[in-house]
Amino acid sequence: MAGLTAAIASLMMLPGQHMGNEIIESAGYEVKSVVIDHNGIDVPFSYQLWKVIPKSVCSSYSQNISGFSKCTLAAKDLFTETCLHYDFGSLNNRNSYKLKNMFCNASVSYQPVLANVQWSSEPSEIDQARSDCNVAKAALLGRPHDPQAVKVEKEACSLYQSLKSKK
Repeated sequence: MAGLTAAIASLMMLPGQHMGNEIIESAGYEVKSVVIDHNGIDVPFSYQLWKVIPKSVCSSYSQNISGFSKCTLAAKDLFTETCLHYDFGSLNNRNSYKLKNMFCNASVSYQPVLANVQWSSEPSEIDQARSDCNVAKAALLGRPHDPQAVKVEKEACSLYQSLKSKK
């Protein structure tokens, strides 16, 4: 919880010292990005107008579905745990209630991505026939007048249609 305390306190810091920046910061007009370590997983997200931007949550993991799923689950837990258990009153900041509302709203509205990546089993007979038919059709596109390509496509797709009708 100590790391979370430091991260949340940093969300409350105002970079500017003059009144114009404080008003802009207080209203939350600027998009802010943060990364919070939650249970050993870095959870990046952005927020604006004191609302978490859902598409920003864990966006740096988008090329790794397994990592993305783990991150989004950690994000949901982070939002919920922060909403329920963090003492925002200890911040002594006029925006602490906005921050609490941001985490609580995110804990209710944010939906994690659940992904379970597994090796697939061998394709079934009908799946293989469908694949063979599609490959034959693609080959025929490049050689529409080739009698051999026409024959292969006809045989492969006939087998697929036959298996499909038995199903």
